[in-house]
Amino acid sequence: MNAPSFKFPSNFPPDCPPPDAHLSDGLVVFRAVANDPPKRKDFFPLRAGFVTPTCDDFGTSVNTDINDLVEKRKQIPGLRKRYPFIAKGRISICSGLIKEAPTNNDESHVNWWIKENFDPSSFFNAE
Repeated sequence: MNAPSFKFPSNFPPDCPPPDAHLSDGLVVFRAVANDPPKRKDFFPLRAGFVTPTCDDFGTSVNTDINDLVEKRKQIPGLRKRYPFIAKGRISICSGLIKEAPTNNDESHVNWWIKENFDPSSFFNAE
């Protein structure tokens, strides 16, 4: 699928999302959220405020396997307390671009660069 010409937030660094990011149509993902039901602010990237953020820091972290997210919440102190709910949803083709970003401890991690003015919360429900 060719990526449409999306407009992304102006605070994204140049060349972000990266050229190898792609569309997703209906990928089921999970996200740790603070609210039930989820709100738009639950989908803001958590690391975009870093002093020298990378493009990945502007992506919203989601997982395709709920078990990876459950384990991450066990391993990172405060994550479960700060984000007590897990929201499940589908990434819409009109929402932005994704890139799989697995790590040794988080094999199903995906970066999702959400286009400007898109509210993903209506596509998600807390589990």
